[in-house]
Amino acid sequence: ERNRYRAGILSKLKAGFSSDDRNDFDAHTFQFSNFFEFNHRHRLVVDYRFRAQHEVRGEDITEGNGSAIDAPIEFNRNDVKTNYVFGSNGAKGRLEFGLGYSDKTYQNYRDGLPGRPNAKTKYNDFRAPNAHLEFYLRATPRTYWLVGTNQIVTEYQHRNSAQPSKD
Repeated sequence: ERNRYRAGILSKLKAGFSSDDRNDFDAHTFQFSNFFEFNHRHRLVVDYRFRAQHEVRGEDITEGNGSAIDAPIEFNRNDVKTNYVFGSNGAKGRLEFGLGYSDKTYQNYRDGLPGRPNAKTKYNDFRAPNAHLEFYLRATPRTYWLVGTNQIVTEYQHRNSAQPSKD
């Protein structure tokens, strides 16, 4: 096969299993992956995933304070990754590079958690472009030496004046 395309949707719904609706949630994931083989030396992978999910009560932002909120903290996350490969299978060397992007945006409690006005979920919204470059040099038929770098720049969208910067 020279090209492959794959898409998937996953939905989770948890409702009506507890004595109240404080733990009810729905979560959705949509993703697609594409692999293109232009010829024996040039290949490209493009992946995208969108997630509409929630944080587990008592973890991350609500750590130590999970019982104080009425509903799980919800967020949307986007991830895009590309990877270009130059070099045929079995070649002495192979070059790979790509670009990517991630972001996370919280959907509720943007103006503060109950009893914690400075704990606003909007302070955790971020954008993170990234790039990577690797060179593989064949040492033996099953071993490669690798030289590479992966650079990520995470930028938080809102600053909390009551805390040090996350950037």
